[in-house]
Amino acid sequence: ELYSAAVECSRMIRGFVGYRRVFHWRRFLAARQIQRMGRSLLARKRVVRLRAYLREKKAVRVIEEQWSNTRMRRAARRLVKERRQDVSALKIECMVRCQQARAVSRRQALWKRRDTAARMIQRLARGAAARHSIEMLRGARATLKAVEDIQRVGRGYLGR
Repeated sequence: ELYSAAVECSRMIRGFVGYRRVFHWRRFLAARQIQRMGRSLLARKRVVRLRAYLREKKAVRVIEEQWSNTRMRRAARRLVKERRQDVSALKIECMVRCQQARAVSRRQALWKRRDTAARMIQRLARGAAARHSIEMLRGARATLKAVEDIQRVGRGYLGR
């Protein structure tokens, strides 16, 4: 009978422990359910705020693009107007630049002709100087040969 009482006590304790485990498990599941519902509510609110923000951002971007396009069109019109006003100035500047370029080209051609003429004169002068020095050397050699011939004949005469 003591054994059956111990078995009965064990059974009741196991039942109580099991009941307590199930109770805590159900409480844990309920807490998870509540947390999931709270998170989903927060996520929906966040999505609503994000959509509103994106809608406003898109509207701002459209307005800014329209304003930017308007400003660009105004700037383009102003540039075209200024360009038309500057066309005559550009033509005058072009003519002046062409005139200056032609003057520079003429000066360079003149300098080139002068340099070519100077080189030619120098070449001719150096050639003439070289020919003159060669003639002088030839004359000196002829004189030297004549002197040697005279000395040879004289020594030959004296040697007899």
